[in-house]
Amino acid sequence: MAFVLAGAIAPAAEAAPAAPQREVAAPAAPQREVAAPAATYGPYRIMNDNSNQCLVVRGTAQWAPVVQTPCGYYRDQYWYFIVRPETNPSGPRYLLQNANSGKCLVVQGRALEAPASQVTCNSAYLDQVWWMSGSPQIGRYTSLANAYSYHCLLVRGFVVGQRATQTTCNPGYIDQAWILLRD
Repeated sequence: MAFVLAGAIAPAAEAAPAAPQREVAAPAAPQREVAAPAATYGPYRIMNDNSNQCLVVRGTAQWAPVVQTPCGYYRDQYWYFIVRPETNPSGPRYLLQNANSGKCLVVQGRALEAPASQVTCNSAYLDQVWWMSGSPQIGRYTSLANAYSYHCLLVRGFVVGQRATQTTCNPGYIDQAWILLRD
């Protein structure tokens, strides 16, 4: 392009080179606080010291019974210990989640001999929360106490299929003692 000035032709002024363009980042999306995932131990088989049988829950049904059966390597005998954020004087608290069903161990109410079952996990319900002294360790004897009833999980006797229940905690009773097994 040229301009005519007083009868003369002048060369067109060159356009100044464009300044390099900086990439402008899109505004950052607002960050949501995400709770850290709960620490999880396991999966473990939970063997009763008296019967030498493991806790099992067959299937995925809500309220399916938790019973004892000879220890094997079946997925429905494995349990995850999911750490709860709060502790109590007796140690950390856990949800016990079955590796097969994804449901949690529960004993409803405070009645002695109330049966153990599995239900959809909800850490807001204390009847699904358990504690033991210290953190889960393989081969260590422990009791499992319910955070709602303050009773301990036990299985009476040696009968295959005997249902787990709760009773007054007594560290001297081996039917309330549990050993964590990992393969």
